[in-house]
Amino acid sequence: MLTLRLLAKFLGFITFLPYQSVNKLPDEVHSAYVNIRNKSVPSCNILNYLKEASTRGRLCLTIPWVVEFLSWIDKLSPLLDYYQEIIHELLYIHRKSWYNLKAKICLETQLFIIIQIEWLLGIPNMPEGIFFTFCEKSEVCEIPEKCLDKMNVVDQSLLHTCCPYLGSIKTLLLDFAIGSSSKASTLRKITPIAADDSVEFSSRHQLQLQLEDNFFHNHPTSLKKTVDFIAKRMVSNFIKLFRSRKLESLLQQSRNTFTETVEQCVDPANIPEFNYEDVDDLSKDFMQGVQKCLKDEMRSYVESNGRKVIQVLLVDYNETVKLFSLKIIVRLAEEGIHQWIAANITKAFFIGEMRQERNKLLKNTKVLMEKLSLPETHDSFCRQPSEILVEFKDFLRDILLEESKPNLEKITTTLHEAQKMILSRQDITVGVVKTLKDITLYLAIELIINYPVDWGEVKKLFFDFWNNHLRDKNSELALDYGKLERLLYKSPKKQLSQFHLKNLSAVILGLPASSYIVDEL
Repeated sequence: MLTLRLLAKFLGFITFLPYQSVNKLPDEVHSAYVNIRNKSVPSCNILNYLKEASTRGRLCLTIPWVVEFLSWIDKLSPLLDYYQEIIHELLYIHRKSWYNLKAKICLETQLFIIIQIEWLLGIPNMPEGIFFTFCEKSEVCEIPEKCLDKMNVVDQSLLHTCCPYLGSIKTLLLDFAIGSSSKASTLRKITPIAADDSVEFSSRHQLQLQLEDNFFHNHPTSLKKTVDFIAKRMVSNFIKLFRSRKLESLLQQSRNTFTETVEQCVDPANIPEFNYEDVDDLSKDFMQGVQKCLKDEMRSYVESNGRKVIQVLLVDYNETVKLFSLKIIVRLAEEGIHQWIAANITKAFFIGEMRQERNKLLKNTKVLMEKLSLPETHDSFCRQPSEILVEFKDFLRDILLEESKPNLEKITTTLHEAQKMILSRQDITVGVVKTLKDITLYLAIELIINYPVDWGEVKKLFFDFWNNHLRDKNSELALDYGKLERLLYKSPKKQLSQFHLKNLSAVILGLPASSYIVDEL
């Protein structure tokens, strides 16, 4: 019996293999295909064997190898007239065996036949609802008294050998018996085991991988190693090239776009509207733009460079093998680059860049936090801010280098010109105001330390300049008292310099004029 089952398995494999397909036939082709196959003669007349075995009482020997043969059946064969007759014959045998089982005629043999047929009718390629299309036969054949089916040749070992799936049923029954006989006297919950679903069609990607494996299987192992090596190098080189040439320029474009967007929010009323959510939205747009640029350049780079490398490393192969290898290299390289993009060119990366740029703008330029009160008209004949700042720097340089005594008349003139510039020009920026405050403060400190007597002649002009023209510009003056204490030791008149520094501190703290306009000691 085991030999018959093995031969039937091989015969079923070679009989139904040409008709196996992973794709479903179109409806217009389906009927024509069935009609053509109905006209072909089967290689093995299974129907006659079944009828003869049923008449002579040899079903326990015939059913196992017939079931093994039909287990390889394709999806369209059950629709053919010939195989429908076979299925109906099996259903008749199945029902007849049930009657014999109820009559307790050779229980093991009848159970063996029933289990075999029921397993066959439950395979995926058998049509559903086959029991409802069965018609009972009118004629009933009698089997002889002395036949194989009535000799009890089927034992438990043969049953489990031909029906290995009975082992799982036995395991479930044993588990249930153990659970029901436990001391707790509680029934264990047995999770039902469902039959395996039909094998789904392989996806396009899986089919491609199978074709690639078959391709490498038919060629030396060195070919696969070479293809994998080329693909990895392509990924590494492309990423390195992109990061060194393209990424920084794309990031700079993103920063420029971000800066232009932020500068539109100069009005303090718009500051709450431009929050971190706006940064996130811009970062998402930048990320999508960079990813699109990567994907556009990726395929052309891999194909052009991969073709050159293949011509050098795969010299001994024909053009067909080279072409197929190139396609595999392109696929592997694209997968590697996509993985790098997903891991590195992310929204979080651009959010960090944009938030850093936002904080930099807020800290350095204070575009979103400050607004200058500019004059209503612009006088272009006033001196430019850059010229006035340069003159103040020259005064400060001369004092620090001790090249000459400060020219108080020039300092006075430059201060008057700075006052006129603030009152008459509309092109003054926050940076100009901040620099002007800092440099005039440093100049005043150096005059107090090095020339305290001369400072008494210009101090009122400095104080008026700070209070009347710069105090409403939202930029505070600040003193480093530790540094002032160290500078005070250099002063030729320490007591007088200390007195002037106290007056300077009063001005910076915004005290009234009576607190600091006093005569020198």
